[in-house]
Amino acid sequence: MPYVLSKLANTQIYTQYAKDVTNNINIVKAQVTIKGGADITDKNLITPDGVVTNVTRDQLEILKANRDFQKHLETGCVKYFEFEPKIDKEVDKMEKDNSKPLTPDDYKKKGKKAPKTELIEE
Repeated sequence: MPYVLSKLANTQIYTQYAKDVTNNINIVKAQVTIKGGADITDKNLITPDGVVTNVTRDQLEILKANRDFQKHLETGCVKYFEFEPKIDKEVDKMEKDNSKPLTPDDYKKKGKKAPKTELIEE
């Protein structure tokens, strides 16, 4: 079974459209959801290096034909595999999603002081 490894901060829904020639509109033919959440801190302070989504072979073909997925492949934010990847080995070779929230370490790397934040209890 194929897998997609994502370093994107958000979950992505890649959509395949078909042309309805009768009404001259595009209609949704298929959608494939790829989980996001890499480098995102949640209430448990877990920040995964990458998120794996298993897909069918048909879904992988839909993804390969999708322009947005192709762009994410080119930028190195997603990869696909025919087998379950060893995440820790693969994520080091991938690019981070530039839309992820900044962490105190990001500020330190730039020689800046991180802003003070408050913990909001839910």
